[in-house]
Amino acid sequence: MKLESIALVTIIGFATPAVAAIQNFDYPSGYYRDNTWAVQLRFNEGEYNFQRIHLQTNQSIFSTDVTKSGDKNRQVYTWKKDGYSYKVSYRPKQPNIIRLEIYHPNGQPILNRLLYSNR
Repeated sequence: MKLESIALVTIIGFATPAVAAIQNFDYPSGYYRDNTWAVQLRFNEGEYNFQRIHLQTNQSIFSTDVTKSGDKNRQVYTWKKDGYSYKVSYRPKQPNIIRLEIYHPNGQPILNRLLYSNR
């Protein structure tokens, strides 16, 4: 019984810092763009929403299925849609810039761009 208690305390001790780090994420919001791509980020009713827009064709993708990684200094938010991965990297010290990365379902990178807000 004592060994089980020690194991549980050890697991909780390792998990707590990771949970605290993820809770410290900023969830950037707003509209970021370059000449071809735009991203709208919104935190709405407990969901973090992502919309990617191709400005020339007006084609858009919307997703709420987000996972978080990274740390407080470089936060990475990843959404999945139809097998594709859409990653947004955000640095709180540069709040007007995000990096948009798009990955094909086979893992091949398709896009890697910096997008800027007008704040």
